[in-house]
Amino acid sequence: MIDTSVVPKNILRIMEEKHISQYTLSKESGVARVAINRWLNHGSLPRLDTVALVAKALGVTIDELTEGMIK
Repeated sequence: MIDTSVVPKNILRIMEEKHISQYTLSKESGVARVAINRWLNHGSLPRLDTVALVAKALGVTIDELTEGMIK
């Protein structure tokens, strides 16, 4: 089973740990702030290529963002 809420939760957790705002993540990753907001507040799942951009901007691996997604 795939838990689609895992990636947004992991993004938010890492943002909080590193004190990164949605604005900063948007600027560093090149992903629209409205898209980031949609993931974090509405649980939508980003595309894999976007996950790679976000992971790079957060200084983590794609595996760290997707950890726990498949149960």
